[in-house]
Amino acid sequence: MVKLLLKRFLYSLGRTRFKGYTLVAQRYKPMLRLLDELGRRGVDVAALDALEIFGRDGLDHTTTYADRVRTLEVWEIDENLHPRLRENLPKASIRIADSYAEVARTERRFDFIVVDNAIGIYGDHCDHFGLFPDKIFSIARDECVLVLNVIPRIDRVTLKYFPELMERDYLERRKQFYGADDAMHIPIDRMAGRYRGFAEQNGFRVAWSFHIKRRGAGVEYLVLGIRK
Repeated sequence: MVKLLLKRFLYSLGRTRFKGYTLVAQRYKPMLRLLDELGRRGVDVAALDALEIFGRDGLDHTTTYADRVRTLEVWEIDENLHPRLRENLPKASIRIADSYAEVARTERRFDFIVVDNAIGIYGDHCDHFGLFPDKIFSIARDECVLVLNVIPRIDRVTLKYFPELMERDYLERRKQFYGADDAMHIPIDRMAGRYRGFAEQNGFRVAWSFHIKRRGAGVEYLVLGIRK
């Protein structure tokens, strides 16, 4: 258990380092690659109004793009993290709220929505499945970039970080959400197709998509450019 918690701690730090007793943000390379690819596709990142749906302390990639977008709003349910969010993201609008409730309540619309969800089952929620098929599209502008955490393949390395992904309930929810026969391996194209279907149900089309590997635990960014 101690080793598992240590691995998750190191995984969550990702691109941070210690300076004295203070955690200092470093640029997170997968997010930098993501931003570069958006630029190649003609997206003006500096003009984007961004939303980080699950903020945590703001250090797990958010500081990498925070100063590149026009505005940033961050939602986080844990009020104890508010001081760290304020410190790490001083220019952002911080909202301490249940993100699933806030997505239904907010009147704001965004054109860069980042869903850096926790992996697995937490309370009533599983991955980011509760934001679909329709909730997330209600806060998207007519042209929007969606960034989603996905795990195409649950393998030995993934299970070192997230052993609970072998639980039957999680695997069944995963199969049902993606319409897959094999919950352990869902090709990234199959995943993208599922989100494309959700987008179309809500009056959007997926103009383009790409994916970028994050860390060694098998987590990837799936990035969708959606348009009305």
